[in-house]
Amino acid sequence: MVYADEIELPAPPKKTHWEPFLLPAGEPLNITVHAYYQQSNSSNDGLLVALVSSAITSSRSVDRDVSFECPPLEAGKNYKLEFRKGGGKTGSNLLVLTDTSTRQIIYRLEFESK
Repeated sequence: MVYADEIELPAPPKKTHWEPFLLPAGEPLNITVHAYYQQSNSSNDGLLVALVSSAITSSRSVDRDVSFECPPLEAGKNYKLEFRKGGGKTGSNLLVLTDTSTRQIIYRLEFESK
């Protein structure tokens, strides 16, 4: 789910993305998104490996609402907001807002998993 200035935006069809939607230009927006990432755990190598793998899976998983103040956007431009999960034991959690025509990063927020 995504909220812009506390108004819930309609959900996209499952396993897809939002079609473009219009937001006001030239003013900051308070945006809340639900970030979700589930690390797969497919080890069949014994109990110790399964326990370690389970701990890593738990530390990498993300299931939380993230709020940020989006800077003012320009009218007539297209932007993409994406969640990026970094590599490593816990991995970084990033929300990245990009101008799709220039690929310039407009906003970047790193946040905790829990």
